[in-house]
Amino acid sequence: MGQEQTVSNNKTFRGYSNKLDEIYFRPKDGEHRERQRAFAHGVYHEAIAAGKLLSFNPTGAKAEHDRAMEQFRRVKSPPPIPDDD
Repeated sequence: MGQEQTVSNNKTFRGYSNKLDEIYFRPKDGEHRERQRAFAHGVYHEAIAAGKLLSFNPTGAKAEHDRAMEQFRRVKSPPPIPDDD
């Protein structure tokens, strides 16, 4: 993972992420949790960026940092309006 030049997509970590998403971020009673999920994923990608930077992989670190920023921008955006169909 430390030398990947792009955003990490480790199969094992992806499995953990999917399970945590299901437990903590699935909608409950119509509540949207996209912002909380985006924040958690942004923190994850920023941590991976730091690890890549410490592994002397600035290209991979930048890719992870850019992905973290994408996630953090989702925190600022308003949640979607649910359809009343």
